[in-house]
Amino acid sequence: MSNKAIIIAANTELRDYLGNVEKHKEWADLHNGKVFWNLIPPGRRHIPWKNIDIKRGYFYISGSNEIQYKFFIERAGTISEFKKQNLWNNVKMFIPDFRVEQWTDSGYDYFYALLIRNIEKIDPIQLDNFQVINTGGYAQRVMNYIIIANRQTKEVAA
Repeated sequence: MSNKAIIIAANTELRDYLGNVEKHKEWADLHNGKVFWNLIPPGRRHIPWKNIDIKRGYFYISGSNEIQYKFFIERAGTISEFKKQNLWNNVKMFIPDFRVEQWTDSGYDYFYALLIRNIEKIDPIQLDNFQVINTGGYAQRVMNYIIIANRQTKEVAA
């Protein structure tokens, strides 16, 4: 397993389904435990997903300053990569209704798409327990996502 993981900013508020972990978990529970989560690339630039080795992820719940969920990443890339690889028929069932527009409107093709599975609620962990890969410092906030050192502790062990 990679020595890196991802922390994604999310919420549990019903008003924003795109960033709502519980709504994605509900969809996954009805679709073999899998669901797509999309991310906006840094600076909204058209750059490929470079972190294909990352298989572990966590959801940071905005406002709580805590990691409250963990998940596995089955596959990742840009939306256009999934379309080009003719994977549409294999993956469309994992795209929640509230994300379909991002997959059918070509203006979103550069967004990252993570096919995640096994979203699981965990005992809350403070964000500053995680070391950010590119700075070496400890995480203070998450606006979109950050890449961290994947630490195997009793709190987050697979």
